[in-house]
Amino acid sequence: MEIILDTNVINGDLLLKGLDLKKLCITARENDHTLYIPKVVLMEMEKHYDQALRESYKQTERGANIFEKLTESNVKRLVTIKELDSYASNYPKVLHKRMKELGIEILPIPRDNDATIINKAVHRKKPFKENGVGYPDALLWHTILQKAKKFSGDRTVSSPRIIFITDNHNDFCKSADCELHSDLIEDLEEDEINPVAIKIVKKIEEAFKMLYVKPDITLTKDIAKFLSSRNFNSTDFYKDIVDRVMKLLPYRAFESDEVGLPDSFESPTIDMFEEDFKFELQTIDVLDKEQVSIKWSMSVTCLLDIYIPKSDLGYFENNSPIVYNYDWNDHYVAAQQWKNIWFDVEAIADNRLQTVENLEIEINEDRNQPPERKSRRNDLD
Repeated sequence: MEIILDTNVINGDLLLKGLDLKKLCITARENDHTLYIPKVVLMEMEKHYDQALRESYKQTERGANIFEKLTESNVKRLVTIKELDSYASNYPKVLHKRMKELGIEILPIPRDNDATIINKAVHRKKPFKENGVGYPDALLWHTILQKAKKFSGDRTVSSPRIIFITDNHNDFCKSADCELHSDLIEDLEEDEINPVAIKIVKKIEEAFKMLYVKPDITLTKDIAKFLSSRNFNSTDFYKDIVDRVMKLLPYRAFESDEVGLPDSFESPTIDMFEEDFKFELQTIDVLDKEQVSIKWSMSVTCLLDIYIPKSDLGYFENNSPIVYNYDWNDHYVAAQQWKNIWFDVEAIADNRLQTVENLEIEINEDRNQPPERKSRRNDLD
């Protein structure tokens, strides 16, 4: 199987350090699959990295300027413009080195495809939009099409040979169910390629689930038994997990509904938290002879900074927020609210559970809903 990544699924992971990508790369290596990032995607990543770098620099400068005005002091700058340019120019080298470490190959841009793409643009065929925008997507599709030509005329193809991971179903698919758009099916059939050869999925995690082969169940059972034992909480491994989580929690911001708060509790952001961590083991995936992926549900009590419209302030009877500034501005008060919050925590570690390599946390919106809101959601479902 060959797996091709689109820009939108790795835009939030421009250094390719994400846990889901790491899992997919290990599984691909163990089962003789190949991961590709097309050249056109690499070009977009370089542009996005430069933009993100410079925007973060502007935000840092704005914060430093405000701090200087408030304190009448000089703030030491974290980086100079010259250093910023150096980071940007060095990014392609960093990116290629990381791709080599992960075993990801570059998919070159096909030659002599301008006439075909121009024809598509003129006739507004996918992946072009109705307004004619879409050249990078068209270039990406023809890169994939070139890769698929190896299956031209092969009547034995009756299942996917290429997985294309993209969150852009509007331009490549006929609907949100990720079935190929008829214009793209036409391209494949013109080259005598069975359209089933290309499977589109929205997330890296979906591709991992398609390719993951469960190993001997014995190791999984042994790890699960240890993680569920009383001894787990007293291990260095547990301490490492907690330490990493504690570094990711401060100032993390959410939408109100993600943490089960009323809509009028706006911009909830973690100010501080108790260390009352509760872990519930969810899944264990043995990735290879050395590495394992572990997923927990985790709860922790957090003190959230929130902002409440003054017009809504008198409507809270139970579990009222703590207002510490009634005149935050003309329309809002500044307040805080204690809340037990659930997260999904996933880590990649060695099979002996001695070293944590990666760890990521995501809000678990479903578990954070109050009972009455869960009931309404179930009724809608």
